[in-house]
Amino acid sequence: MAVVASLISWTSMTLVLSLPMMMIIPGLMSFKSHKAYLYPGVLLASLWVIGEFSRSIFFSVFLYGTEGTIGDYWNFGSFGLGLMETPLGYLSRFIGMYGLSFVAVMLAVSFYQLYRLRNARLLLINIGVLGGLVILCFIAYQHPGKQKSTQLQASVLQSEYGYPDYQNNLPIQDYSEDKKDLIVLPEYSLVFEEDNILFANALVNDRLNKTGISVDVDEGTKEKWYGTLGIKDRQGALLNSQTKELLIPTGEYLPFILTTFYTYTGQSEILDTFNKNRQVYKGESPQVFRSDKFIIGPVACSGILGRNIYRGITNQGAEVLTNSASLVDFNFSKSYLRQSLQMARFHSIANSRPFIQASLGAPAFAMDHQGSYIFEPDRMGTKFIDFTFSTNNSKTLYTKLGETVLYTSLLFVVVVVLRKLINKQLQK
Repeated sequence: MAVVASLISWTSMTLVLSLPMMMIIPGLMSFKSHKAYLYPGVLLASLWVIGEFSRSIFFSVFLYGTEGTIGDYWNFGSFGLGLMETPLGYLSRFIGMYGLSFVAVMLAVSFYQLYRLRNARLLLINIGVLGGLVILCFIAYQHPGKQKSTQLQASVLQSEYGYPDYQNNLPIQDYSEDKKDLIVLPEYSLVFEEDNILFANALVNDRLNKTGISVDVDEGTKEKWYGTLGIKDRQGALLNSQTKELLIPTGEYLPFILTTFYTYTGQSEILDTFNKNRQVYKGESPQVFRSDKFIIGPVACSGILGRNIYRGITNQGAEVLTNSASLVDFNFSKSYLRQSLQMARFHSIANSRPFIQASLGAPAFAMDHQGSYIFEPDRMGTKFIDFTFSTNNSKTLYTKLGETVLYTSLLFVVVVVLRKLINKQLQK
């Protein structure tokens, strides 16, 4: 039964992730029916962008459940995220993730057309386009600059796989005696549990300055398990709390497709075990917190997938973005770590904000507003890492307007379809 379930799951996921991309077929066919250089490429790139968007939506619908969220969250494998590891990633400040995907397809098309047509004029056009992209990347790197920047002292905790027994002599990498403005803890770190109160006082509360804050995520105090993000002062008093909105299917809730399968195959005990040990309940949209020195946009774990989540809190005024994660289930997945780093780099560069992640079961890291590492994810080990960073409150075009290339691609394809329908009617 387990083998059958795995096969069905793999086949279903493959279809859900593949079928939306079949809409690029008309774009591919246009290379045969059109001699124009530009039109087939623009059509293919537009359809590709719409395909990536549709794939993300379809995936969220396929894995929807009682505590699920339908939306554009599942973008792993996007061409745009792949380009975040290149200088072209800075264009995301103007054109977002889907704009980068559009650029990737257009670059591929331009080289294909050059190979197919072997025209010297096209070679010059390609060189000009690449030169233009280099200039745009430089402009994007400079944009929007820092309108208001405050240098802050911070520390972040990374914890080993599982739940470590904290000790007061825990190592502190790059130790600084300066009191901290911000200390970020991983999701479910258990630092503020009663058994760890001496540790919490010594290495968190006592290390904060008078206006300093700490960020942590626990199960909350309600009867139901919510991923509750709490912001506390140096006395450990709760200043603000918010529940986690975006939950991970099969990790924090079960999709309807699985609950139906287990129910009708007589495996309801799996549902009972999951509901008892792992079920998390959906919370509310993340909000910024305004401290005396800076405005923080804190998000719990799976929220790192939400481009619109981080864009939203940046529009609310966040000057630094954080993520408190529990990645125990992904502890041995190098591909997930790489893709999550791509997503973090996108949040940082596209919104021009420093990004800090504290992790349980994975290395912590921090980036400045240019997406450059303040410290890189390194070897595992339970430890604090001290560092300084500078806030930023200026907003990019992407932050203000969102995924404009997705909107224009939709409009372009609609116009193409309407034009073809009108032409057919006129030919009758």
